[in-house]
Amino acid sequence: MLVSISLLFWLFFFYANIGWIVELSIVIIHHKPTAGRGFLSTPFCYLYGLGAVVMTSALQGLKTYPILVFLCCTAIGAGLQLLFGVLFDKIGVKRWWDYTGNFGSLGGYICLRYSLIWGFLGFLSVMWVNDFVLTLFLGLHRIVRWILLAILLSALFADLVGALMIRAWGVNLKNPVIWYNRSLNAFTLKLSRGLAFLIGEKDEERLKYREILWIFLASSFLGCLVETIFCRFSMGYWMNRSSLVIGPFSMVWGLGILLATVLLRRFQDRPVWQIFLLGTVVGAVFEYVCSVATEMAFGMIFWDYLEFQFNIGGRINLGFSFLWGVAAVIWIKLLYRPVSLFVNMIIKKSGRWLSLAALIFLFVDIAISCMALSRYTERDATVVQESTSDRVMDKLFPDSIMEWIYPKETVHAPEYS
Repeated sequence: MLVSISLLFWLFFFYANIGWIVELSIVIIHHKPTAGRGFLSTPFCYLYGLGAVVMTSALQGLKTYPILVFLCCTAIGAGLQLLFGVLFDKIGVKRWWDYTGNFGSLGGYICLRYSLIWGFLGFLSVMWVNDFVLTLFLGLHRIVRWILLAILLSALFADLVGALMIRAWGVNLKNPVIWYNRSLNAFTLKLSRGLAFLIGEKDEERLKYREILWIFLASSFLGCLVETIFCRFSMGYWMNRSSLVIGPFSMVWGLGILLATVLLRRFQDRPVWQIFLLGTVVGAVFEYVCSVATEMAFGMIFWDYLEFQFNIGGRINLGFSFLWGVAAVIWIKLLYRPVSLFVNMIIKKSGRWLSLAALIFLFVDIAISCMALSRYTERDATVVQESTSDRVMDKLFPDSIMEWIYPKETVHAPEYS
């Protein structure tokens, strides 16, 4: 897909905001309260946006060579971090990262681990995520798109000018730029405190990374199992309800239960009806977002509730939203603590290696599933084989296999303009 200047700007601001959110979350998790993680005053980390634009512009035509895309993304990410790290030091700007002591570090500006993370995230963006992000933007009315970009560009310009004014004139309480900056900082601090409450204010209250991984795997497996049994008794026949092409794992249930764990586990002692209502709302919003996201990303409709009463666009309905509420009550009140104890026992006995193997398996399974789904959609649109990966997907996952894995899905090939 040919990416225009306006689409590149959209990618720039989208990834800059996602980067800011990720940076702020990491800071909160590591007990380092801060006013923000943007290079300027707005909620954007512009290095992430710039990296996305460079990768998209340079590598869009190389999508048929996945390994080359990954290597180039790794090099671009490392190059940008090194360039701006040195630049910030030269002009006296606060250093936003320091990898001194990490394996493969170069002056603390870059290291092997984070360069590979840049490569992996860039690979996902170029291969799949960009199409979804651009589809969101193209789904807006043309006038709305231009107004949105004008607002974002104006904010960026004002932020740059404000930063220069502050550096040139110093702190001046009568300066509106200072007032704006302090107001944003106050809002960010309140947001930080709210997030800190949800994830836990003490180390022992917080979910560890490995615990998150195993809770996701356990809930995605249990969710797939429950949904498969439910379909057997409600429809009279067995039906595969896995989201991935390898193993019985439901991404929707895994992510949904993980989201409920993060948002609701601090409310374990609240009355059942409160958890039920919160679970119903969270589940309905989450399911709607998943429906829109998967349709835009893969051109496929994975579930359709149009035949049910009280549905919204066929994406959610009242009855299944109530089921999300029931699931939240069962998970938070009955299952979370024993599952958490079991998960921590696995982590304690297996150490990091079993978790690392599970994480690698999950990433590989997700990547193969995305490739198989994308190729399945292309075959429906009579797109010819363009690369070795296309031919491999056609051989390993032909239509007969994909129709068995995803029996209720409807394919709609995505269109771009």
